Amino acid sequence: MWFEIFEDGTVFLMYGNKAIQKWDTQMQVAQLQKILDPSVANKFSFAPKDKPKPSLIATDELGDLASNSGSTLAPIKPEVKWVASPNFSSRNGEKIKRIINHYTNVANLPSTISWYQNSQSQVSAHYIVDKNGTIYQMVEDADKAWHAHGENNDSIGIEHIAKAGERLAPKQEEATIALHKWLMVEYGISSDNVTGHRFTEHNKGKTDCPHSIFGGNTEQALRDWVKKNLVSH
Repeated sequence: MWFEIFEDGTVFLMYGNKAIQKWDTQMQVAQLQKILDPSVANKFSFAPKDKPKPSLIATDELGDLASNSGSTLAPIKPEVKWVASPNFSSRNGEKIKRIINHYTNVANLPSTISWYQNSQSQVSAHYIVDKNGTIYQMVEDADKAWHAHGENNDSIGIEHIAKAGERLAPKQEEATIALHKWLMVEYGISSDNVTGHRFTEHNKGKTDCPHSIFGGNTEQALRDWVKKNLVSH
């Protein structure tokens, strides 16, 4: 594996001719070097000027690559900023099996973080993905965040800063795809178990979340987004 750097500063983590992960700036790669295995951390190459950027592989291709290479291959967890919420509890031994997506219905990141840090609100999420692609983590994966009534024991909750009717912003979408891919491999979550708040059993008819962030206010829009971005073709 190595990093391939393009003229505009975009960096891809490559395995053979496959792109496993993408970052927008070399600064982020410098931070990643601190946690990468030394055999990978210092391997960089600069792409020729006319070389097209590669497409990212889907999550379930990683298993095939790992099997063929005889090595363990997995996405790197995207960089997150830790902002702790007091609103969490024990999973009581439940394994993580699902990802439940949300939208905030407000465009204000600070107010969302403040609300989740307020113990009186009794709500939280594991992650918040801002429009600029910054990911905030507020609850440890191992703990239960309070994001979807009746559905929290075995799920990871991801909030996205967006108003009703808004789609994911480009950098926001890129960041949440990377986060989803890492979570799916890390916890063995299938693409069928990536869903939205309103489509869970205990919340049907009770919320419009995640509204249209995946392109339409329907479960089919979410399923199409998952197929396009998280499933190999």
